[in-house]
Amino acid sequence: MYSLTDKIKALYSSEEMKPIYKAFLDTAGKHDMLGAMSGAAAIGFSGGPDSVMLLLLLNKYRLEHNINAPLLAIHVNHCIRGASADSDAELSRSLCGALGVETEVVIVNVPQMASESGMGIEEAARKARYSAFENIISGRKSISAVFLAHNATDNVETVILNMLRGSGVKGMCGIPPVRDVYYRPLLGIEKCAIISLLDAFCIPYAKDETNESDDYTRNYVRHNILPHLGAVNPSYAASVTRLSDNMRSAYSLVTSQSLPALSLIGDAPRFSVKHLRGLHSAVFADVISRLVYNRTGVFPDEAHVKSIEAHIDGDNFSVSLSRASFVCQRGICFFELNGKKSDENVIFELKPGENKIQGTNATVFLEIGGDFMEFSPNIYNYSIYADLNGGIIDSGLYLRFRKEGDSYRYGGLTRKLKKVFNDREIPPYMRDGIPVICDKDGILWVVGLGMRDGAGPQSGDNILRITVLFDDSEGKRLYTARKFNDENI
Repeated sequence: MYSLTDKIKALYSSEEMKPIYKAFLDTAGKHDMLGAMSGAAAIGFSGGPDSVMLLLLLNKYRLEHNINAPLLAIHVNHCIRGASADSDAELSRSLCGALGVETEVVIVNVPQMASESGMGIEEAARKARYSAFENIISGRKSISAVFLAHNATDNVETVILNMLRGSGVKGMCGIPPVRDVYYRPLLGIEKCAIISLLDAFCIPYAKDETNESDDYTRNYVRHNILPHLGAVNPSYAASVTRLSDNMRSAYSLVTSQSLPALSLIGDAPRFSVKHLRGLHSAVFADVISRLVYNRTGVFPDEAHVKSIEAHIDGDNFSVSLSRASFVCQRGICFFELNGKKSDENVIFELKPGENKIQGTNATVFLEIGGDFMEFSPNIYNYSIYADLNGGIIDSGLYLRFRKEGDSYRYGGLTRKLKKVFNDREIPPYMRDGIPVICDKDGILWVVGLGMRDGAGPQSGDNILRITVLFDDSEGKRLYTARKFNDENI
């Protein structure tokens, strides 16, 4: 009777192991995983055949290269399969113990998690696993890599599912070999090859009975679609692997343009719609997908992306997403979470020349130089201007209205607008209609007060004149922050 240790030694020295080990090393080398394999690392370890093979391959590599850095196996019990799940945990401890690998078991009630969150079981289980990985490695600062056991067959299933959803280039990339701290060196090996090798050397592994049910979409693809692909092309997994490699190359071209475009927006809660205009459709889709995910935690459907793209030449529109609305008002975009009115102050981008503040009785003119326009009182019954350093316009200017906590420095003092308004006895009904002109550094000029210290023109500068004009047009009535007969506005 051979011990588990004896079986593993026989496996390591066998001819049958060589092609599997070569495929493992090829994937690791191609995607720059060897450095991570040599350091302290964790492995997502279910006890199933894929994770058992991954553990064996990692262990073989470390033995051959005399690597003593710690390896931690993380086993997550999802509380879906009762006693079977408990048995899997014990098997995992036994297998890891035979290799001298530390095991940590995490118990998560996934059915309860799914019920409370409204997620499906598969989505909740995946979220539980990644949360467990992140929580554990965050407490072990030496660990900077987590190895996962997704294989070539898993990748085929993922590509098919993405294709059926109508995914674009990114979906055809399949499962990423490397993402953040997660590494997947089995993506060049088919599941049938893994099981055959383990069975040949009587290496035990856990069997998940839920994999036999077609209740899950992935299982249906596995049982009912993949056999037909094999009948057409026995090497279909290798073909799909090449497809994914080619799509990742194409997607890298998309991201070479989408990431710089996205960097112009950054983490700002609101941004100009001009940052989204003129992008190639594929680049636009990637920018919007990343924006929506970063703001809402959920990737948008293709229909949502197309709807935003269809409206992008307009300055005023709204597209409802699954958890929020993508809103553009007067050329400024922001997200409004469902059930919560956005507290973002609607802003108006200002450009050189005439800027009609839509929906109000005000117009703002920006002029550079020294030959400034004179405005007829027959058209504009009140006007007020400020002269600033002409270079300020290069960083972008916008108009908004006051918000809680507003303050800026002028006249040598940092002043809170609320106190200034109180001191000047400006009535409450006027305060929300006083324009505030800002740049990237904050408030430049509260119309009717002094300009920000240091913003005035310097010797030899071009002068930027900002003129705010009020007329009798319909819309929200705007005012200046100084006393005058408001009947004249």
